[in-house]
Amino acid sequence: MLRPLTVSTRSDTHIDAVLRKISHRVLEDVWMSARVRALLAALAVTLIGAAVTGWLGLAGQAATSWISYAAIVLFGLAASVSSLAVGLRRFRWCCAAAYLSGLATVAGWAMVWWHRTAPSGTVPRPCGWMVIGVVAVTALAVTWLGVILTPAERSQPDMRAASAPARARSGPPSS
Repeated sequence: MLRPLTVSTRSDTHIDAVLRKISHRVLEDVWMSARVRALLAALAVTLIGAAVTGWLGLAGQAATSWISYAAIVLFGLAASVSSLAVGLRRFRWCCAAAYLSGLATVAGWAMVWWHRTAPSGTVPRPCGWMVIGVVAVTALAVTWLGVILTPAERSQPDMRAASAPARARSGPPSS
């Protein structure tokens, strides 16, 4: 018996829910190895430390540039969103972390360049926290890009391993 396309049944709703769940898992979840998660967490903590040290250091100075404050704020935002993305492991948060880390990298390098090339006596020379922060945020941006740009054949290894026995039972694909 045929039913009109506009009428939904309980099984259609169930199938839609299952398909949404599968879509969410495949398209939204991001697989990260324990090593990558540990590296990202360590870089985020290092970046937070550099941002706090920089904020305290700049607060005691009479004059500094706006780029220093902008870089410190972006360092903090990049570290915060990166920490959240490591915990949630969602593609959107990983993209946001990559984006903010990229912006913070540009601002950080601009800050170091400014402090390096500014007229003598106007701003202090680059400090340790600046260099550590710039290196940490650059590594963070590169690592996030590696996570979000992973090819499909290397992503979701848990799901691929689970489907391997099913493929083995069904035999090789026919051509």
